[in-house]
Amino acid sequence: MCIRDSYAIETLEVMEYGDAKLNILPTAKRGDTSEKGEKKTEKQKISENTFKFLKKITTKLLKGESRERFLDKLRNIFGSVDYKSQKGVMRDTLVKVVNEDLTSFLKEIKVKTLIIWGEKDKELPVKHAYIMYELIQNSKLFILKNCGHFPYLDNLPKVLSSIESFLEEIYGNS
Repeated sequence: MCIRDSYAIETLEVMEYGDAKLNILPTAKRGDTSEKGEKKTEKQKISENTFKFLKKITTKLLKGESRERFLDKLRNIFGSVDYKSQKGVMRDTLVKVVNEDLTSFLKEIKVKTLIIWGEKDKELPVKHAYIMYELIQNSKLFILKNCGHFPYLDNLPKVLSSIESFLEEIYGNS
């Protein structure tokens, strides 16, 4: 499998990614990966196991409202930034969306697609961008240097520049 051309936003130059870059894509190993086959860091494994352990103890020791309050505190400690910022039905929806794996549908996307990703995204690491890029045939990938989960907030001019470049490629200079 060969990775097509992609763009580095830092310089807006086209960069070729050879087969060696595919090594960043994870391989599943029992007990060392998530349900989606991505390799977990030690911190993720410790955090996940600690949460599961405390949740199990809590459900056995506490009942009713006190159990729910304590479980909510645990979720706020161990949850992602996105999770912590949501409440009620929005939090429930986020959990369902995050746990839904739609990877199999990516191959069905036939339109030209722009993927913009922050190089330092901690909520969804850049390896997911490469997976999407490989599976969506008519896609372009822009990795924004020194940007996190919200690249449009970290560097709006580069996001706009990448969109403009993508649209010029599709529609030409008008």
